Amino acid sequence: MVFGDHLADVSTPLLSWPAALADCEQYVAEINQAGGDATMLHLPAAGVFGNSHMLFQDRNNLQVGDMILSWITEHVE
Repeated sequence: MVFGDHLADVSTPLLSWPAALADCEQYVAEINQAGGDATMLHLPAAGVFGNSHMLFQDRNNLQVGDMILSWITEHVE
C-alpha cells in the first residue's frame, strides 16, 4: 500500500486520511502476521515528498512508479 504526505490537507466527513493510513498499516501487519507479504510504503518515510492521494498524477510519479516496480521485483516470483 502506498500513501503520500498530504494526508491532513483534505478533510471530509466521510474520510480521514490519517485514520485511513493507520487502518492500512494495521491491515498490512495482519497480512504479514498471517504469513503474507505486504508492505506499507508511506512516501515521506522513504524521503519522497509532495504527493497527494493521486500518486500517479503527481509530478514525481515516475519515482513512485520505480519504487513500486522495485517492490514487485523483490517480492513477486
